[in-house]
Amino acid sequence: VALYPAATKGDTEPDVLLILDASNGATPVALAERLRALVDSGRFDNNGQRPRFQQLTYGDATIYVLTGTEATNNDKELCYSVAQDSVLVASSVELLEKAVDASRGTGGLRADPRFERMAERAFRSSQFTVMADLPSIAEEAERQGAAPEWNWHRVFGDDGLTFRAAYDGKRATAELFIPLDWVELVRRIGEEARK
Repeated sequence: VALYPAATKGDTEPDVLLILDASNGATPVALAERLRALVDSGRFDNNGQRPRFQQLTYGDATIYVLTGTEATNNDKELCYSVAQDSVLVASSVELLEKAVDASRGTGGLRADPRFERMAERAFRSSQFTVMADLPSIAEEAERQGAAPEWNWHRVFGDDGLTFRAAYDGKRATAELFIPLDWVELVRRIGEEARK
């Protein structure tokens, strides 16, 4: 799971990217196909709402976007694409396109230096990963007119939060990395104390 600044202008909520892979014998591609067939069968039609997956083409990849529900009538979109034996799920088509590019090793998230640093920490022997690009999220919130109290993006330096966890059948391990620029943090605490 990774959080990124909203792709839609004016949206202050971050976008989410979820990657389901075939670790431990999982079959996420088959699951995604079954769920899409179930939705497209009309089984969830209700009160005039007809949820369906609309197909979009991105290069030689197919992106499926859920339409026809109240949940998809706001700034977020539920969409997914298949990359080899993994399923990429995102809350915006723009973010999903970047993830598709990254899965092929071209552009996209892999071209983002923060993502590279987070991925280096998060993907080592990990079965569950959460990444949040805190500086970009805070900077976007500031651009959208968030209250001054939120404008703490300098405290995070130029890095993102990462959490990773794994289980080897005998023991569970977890690691949380919170980026902090200690000099900036002390300066900000001093500013708040003087108010």
